[in-house]
Amino acid sequence: MQHHQDLPDVLDELLNQVRDLHAAQTVQRAAFVVLARHLSKAGHANLLQLARDLEMMAGTQPEPAWQSGLAELAEALLLVHAGPSADR
Repeated sequence: MQHHQDLPDVLDELLNQVRDLHAAQTVQRAAFVVLARHLSKAGHANLLQLARDLEMMAGTQPEPAWQSGLAELAEALLLVHAGPSADR
């Protein structure tokens, strides 16, 4: 019956790994958006076109996680492109 006692520990470890992966993904997305913003300010990237490209890529992906991830990046770029709002 040792296996049943190990199950909560295994589940806790898996949950910790998922949390770590989520944090790493969030950091990478933030870094991508910041890099795109800096490249745009320097005249090396067009945020609107990049967002459109990401939306197009999202539409061609069969996996929902890819679709949503690319769409979220596109949305973030559109928000950066829009800049500060008076409503915020």
